[in-house]
Amino acid sequence: MPEVSEEARITNFLMKKDLVSLLNGIFGFYAIYFFIQGMLETGLVMLLFALLMDTLDGEVARRFFTTTEFGKRMDIADLISFGAAPAIFILVWLSPATIMEEIVLHAAAITLVSAEILRLARFQTRESDGSYFLGIPGTATGILYPVLYLIDPGIYPVAILTFATGLMMVSSFKFPIKPKRLK
Repeated sequence: MPEVSEEARITNFLMKKDLVSLLNGIFGFYAIYFFIQGMLETGLVMLLFALLMDTLDGEVARRFFTTTEFGKRMDIADLISFGAAPAIFILVWLSPATIMEEIVLHAAAITLVSAEILRLARFQTRESDGSYFLGIPGTATGILYPVLYLIDPGIYPVAILTFATGLMMVSSFKFPIKPKRLK
């Protein structure tokens, strides 16, 4: 019988706010599920719920100063919700007709997933004072793709915006977390 490690129990690390991060990942998972089922609108709603959970998680952490190393690692849920789900969405939604469209769309999807992996790895290993994001947050995809779906600009504009978003995610530009209000 394996030995039980009391200090390693998941309940010793998991805070209530981390359950919000978990919900982010679960909504991202279901977004992927619905996209694959061809239920794009339902999947986009799940993506928006993931965005809401990620926003709530960050707000709770900042407001109550409950950021922990475990909680920081829980942000890996963003890879599902804002990397994999949008990448799968564009592949399913735009159903390329030519080999060139297929190549472009797959390259855009790979760029998006890769950018989210790299961004999260940088976030996990770099200290921040919490006043800015380095590169745009992956959650931008949770807004971008529902809007693109509504306006339906076509494969190439979506691919170009996806490449640009991926590049902005891994950029070194500082984006303020809370914009300064004009007086």
